Amino acid sequence: MASCLVCGKALQIGARFCSWCGAVQDHGTGLLPPHATLHHGRYLILATVGRGGMGAVYRAQDTQLKGRLVAIKEMGQDGLTGQELQDAVAAFEREAEMLAHLHHVSLPHIYEQFEDRGRRYLVMEFIEGETLEQRLQREGRSLPLTLALEITRQLCLVLHYLHSQQPPIIFRDLKPSNIMLDAEQRVYLIDFGIARLFTAGQVKDTVALGSPGYAPPEQYRKATSPRSDIYSLGATLHALLSGDDPAQSPFSFRPLTLGSPPLERLIRRMVALEEDERPADMLEILRVIERVQQRRPTRKATKPPKKTTPRLSVLLSEAPEDQRLWRGIQQQLHALLVGFPPIEIERFREDGREPQLALVLLSDTLLASGREHLERALTMKHVLVVPLQAQLPVFPQVETLFEREGVAHQSLYAQEQHILEVAKRIRSLLVSLLLGERRNGPMNLLEWLLYQLYGRGYRDCRYLTLHDVVLKHVRPAGASRALVHLLERTTERVRGEYLIGPLQCTDLERLLEVLAVPNAQAVSGIATRQIPHKLSLHR
Repeated sequence: MASCLVCGKALQIGARFCSWCGAVQDHGTGLLPPHATLHHGRYLILATVGRGGMGAVYRAQDTQLKGRLVAIKEMGQDGLTGQELQDAVAAFEREAEMLAHLHHVSLPHIYEQFEDRGRRYLVMEFIEGETLEQRLQREGRSLPLTLALEITRQLCLVLHYLHSQQPPIIFRDLKPSNIMLDAEQRVYLIDFGIARLFTAGQVKDTVALGSPGYAPPEQYRKATSPRSDIYSLGATLHALLSGDDPAQSPFSFRPLTLGSPPLERLIRRMVALEEDERPADMLEILRVIERVQQRRPTRKATKPPKKTTPRLSVLLSEAPEDQRLWRGIQQQLHALLVGFPPIEIERFREDGREPQLALVLLSDTLLASGREHLERALTMKHVLVVPLQAQLPVFPQVETLFEREGVAHQSLYAQEQHILEVAKRIRSLLVSLLLGERRNGPMNLLEWLLYQLYGRGYRDCRYLTLHDVVLKHVRPAGASRALVHLLERTTERVRGEYLIGPLQCTDLERLLEVLAVPNAQAVSGIATRQIPHKLSLHR
């Protein structure tokens, strides 16, 4: 026997109408009326709180447990027949079984599942609040940075919990409508309808589902992995901060300016199209988020770290040939440095501001038209002279390259080689000026890295201690590159590996992101030859 959805009177199984009150019994998904009952009268429907293509959710009372509020999820099956219906039932039962074995503060508790009148239901903890999608609509499509970071932090924790299961559980449908917020801003993940267990080596998911804009590219063409959830989390965070709907332009996210370079870099990496370009796991994201959170309250009261930028002052004539050669040197210099370290380049002027290095491109034209400037430049403390023609005057008190052959009248190949040598020598001099005579002791990260790349850092100061972590120069890696490990200070466990050099800035960005600093001059530590254990640190 069955009972009426509305009045509760006994009915024949399969009856379409109640013979007592006339109520329709074969309702559609999400159309149970208030006061209807389920599971032999145990659950009293109060209201429909959500409805979609995958099912509906009701707020109900458990009449056997003192009227406890529960959420009852109804499986959507309208229009499904045959194999489609079997697949939907299997997915629904899989969700119930999966959730029943999980216990986390950001996951709703599961009480039971049952079948009533040919439909399947899942009874779970009722969360009083609103979805993140509803909050965005109420707040004007974006959230304050502080709230967005806290939501992301909690999501990192629950997703890390799911990914830590054996086998890992991939949520696969992270988006604002599947995230609940209660009155105390606690986060809950809801709707595990398309979550799956991760199988290493699986080529393709059984079903390629997801929400456009939030689902990563691989979800449509091959098997997903925990990094697929990282993409969805990045898309969600971007939407929270920008107000943009990623469904309007899938796989395309405009750059954000948030006043926090580490956070901006993190979001870019999270929504990378290639899985291996995204952060390794949720804990890596969590560390950056927490460091950004810790720094925000004191941001306005803290003076930005003082930067030391090498300054190069160039003296040359206006002759077209001299200008062409200088452009070649400048291009090579930028190619060698790629902003590492950043330098200031300016035309020489006598304004009392002495440069760290004066570069003189000596030519007949300069001797004829700029003699006074030349005499002033030659009195600078650090000067490099590059004759552009042969047989020009020699100034023994300053360093001179190619003094007997010049540069301008060589073959094109020889000119390119000379220009490269000039750029390398400028780089070497600027780095030496930036580092000074120090071999170890207090250094910022930029100084330490430059010393590893261009000095004798591997021998003199292989380690840089930054609070609870230590950077170790493992070994040189070719021309002007170094393999660097990030170690836990107490255990010496390797937390990250980075190949850093002037043409390897991606790894430097990754390191800065983990350290949660905007640039390599913003964090300082102690440089030593041996790994330290009990040092007084300053950051």
